[in-house]
Amino acid sequence: MPKCWSLSTTIRNPERNIPFLRVLEEFEGEVFTEEIQAAFFKRLIQTKNYKPMGLPSDVTTKFEEPEELTDEELEQILDLVHYENSQYDNQEQIYAFRGRTAVGNLNKMGMALAREAIGTVTITPLGREILSGSPNFENIFLRYCLKWQLPNPAESGYKDFNINPFIATLHVINKVNELWAKEGYKPVGINKEEFALFIPVLTHYNDIEKTTENIINFRKTVRSLNANDASVFIDNYFREIVIKVFELDKDDEYNITT
Repeated sequence: MPKCWSLSTTIRNPERNIPFLRVLEEFEGEVFTEEIQAAFFKRLIQTKNYKPMGLPSDVTTKFEEPEELTDEELEQILDLVHYENSQYDNQEQIYAFRGRTAVGNLNKMGMALAREAIGTVTITPLGREILSGSPNFENIFLRYCLKWQLPNPAESGYKDFNINPFIATLHVINKVNELWAKEGYKPVGINKEEFALFIPVLTHYNDIEKTTENIINFRKTVRSLNANDASVFIDNYFREIVIKVFELDKDDEYNITT
């Protein structure tokens, strides 16, 4: 079970999802079965929105041409590429798995609903706005951040969470500023180190107050030390957090960079 949250790089750049969303639109109204999942992944290749690794140069050059691949060219590529995954018995199941993976961020960002258990593939109003040709990505990303919560139907493994990461982060920053001002300092929000140490591991809204206090105590300690000792303290703090979050053996050696 995860003990922290994070944002996928494809979510941080919504424009990267548009080609996948256009291909998924072709399957709207279909139940997202394994067969459709595999077909979706193959269409990503055929439309040149996904290029398999390890292709010979004469095939790779075809991806530089504007036209999509013919059915024959697609079959040629599928014959050349064999994906390995011990969980599945054949290539079609692996294609389906890759189709589910490819559609994951579209579900997470609320652009589409494409899960077999939910029903037919649906492009949401947000997805329609993105496909309109003139989307306001700042507004789209803000709307996503405001709505994203854990747990949610699009992401598994977060059943013990109870958090809206974006809103919780804003609460923490505001409370840190309030406490820091009471200490007689100018409010400065939180820095990158404080964010990395305390924010992704904030998994329940009830822990906002505790997280705020931990940041203030951490900051005071860092400020009380000379530069070298502060660096050692921060490195050790990171190490302790990583060991706790990933349930590692504390007696082992780890190369953890801050």
